[in-house]
Amino acid sequence: MKLRSTALFLHLIPALAIANSPAANDFQADLQAVIQANARATSQADWMESGATPENVFNKFKQLKSDDAAAEQKFCAALSQLSSHDLALFEEELSKEKLACTALLLAQLKQHWQKAAVTFKLNTLEAAQTERQFLAGSETRPLPCIEKHIDPVATPYLIRGELKPGEIAFTFDDGPHASRTARVLKILRDYGIRANFYQIGQNVKAMPHVTRQVADAGHLVCNHSWSHPLNMTRLSMKAAEAEFDKGRDIISQTTGTDIPFWRFPGGNKNAALLEMVKTRQFASFYWTMDTRDWQIRDPEALYQNTLKELNREKGGIILFHDVHEQTVLILPRLLNELRARNFTTYVFVPH
Repeated sequence: MKLRSTALFLHLIPALAIANSPAANDFQADLQAVIQANARATSQADWMESGATPENVFNKFKQLKSDDAAAEQKFCAALSQLSSHDLALFEEELSKEKLACTALLLAQLKQHWQKAAVTFKLNTLEAAQTERQFLAGSETRPLPCIEKHIDPVATPYLIRGELKPGEIAFTFDDGPHASRTARVLKILRDYGIRANFYQIGQNVKAMPHVTRQVADAGHLVCNHSWSHPLNMTRLSMKAAEAEFDKGRDIISQTTGTDIPFWRFPGGNKNAALLEMVKTRQFASFYWTMDTRDWQIRDPEALYQNTLKELNREKGGIILFHDVHEQTVLILPRLLNELRARNFTTYVFVPH
């Protein structure tokens, strides 16, 4: 599919002009800078702070295309040179920007994820045979799920959430997603799990029906800002307050419930921002285990890293993002593993 996709696209534009275009080379360099910054980052906040993000590259393209009629062709040419694994890093922004190559590249990614799903399933079956457990395709039974009541005034900042070894709380950031959030909801329902979803206001406005599905399924939709700024510590207090308040307003309007829980984008915070949240009588949630699904795009590697986090921390708050395909793919296997380890799941609810 990769070779066919590239051939079909290059048929539309003169290959020689692309190869000799400084702008095309600039786009290629920009894309590679994002890939390298993502690979080097030690945390999502570190990556966002680097400035080399998919959002920034796409914003640069949108600024250039008004002055360069061929910018879209050059940008598509640069994107088409990426491997499917690297292209997946730009999938979210690509799906938002209706380029001439969008449909073709998204079709390439669809095939990539289908192949990744098959490979991961085979790996799961092999692991199950080695462990003498049939972990994939087995009949699911609910994991214990307990409500943990949080008083935002008494407990304004949580990292582990007072969870003991063998206790885990699932959290999902950056949604809702047009298709993946619903698949996550089905998996959680099959296992009897409730979770906290920290959603971005702009996404809620664009897909209110998905946010309502999350709330109607018994999960808690929490505030994750209006636009997910790269680093709220660099905003003026007025701008930071607007990010908080607009996100809060659209979520409460959409779900009919004002959940007093908040998570900083990328975890970036300072004393003034923590005080801002506290004065609104919201609790700020961090996490104990970062799955790194924002960085690790191979499902097997993501699953192994998640186990590494689980083995180190023994429990606590786990960070996922329901906007990533690799996250959806590993969830059933992870939940079967937690069930085999006799874990209890928790969902945070207001006191």
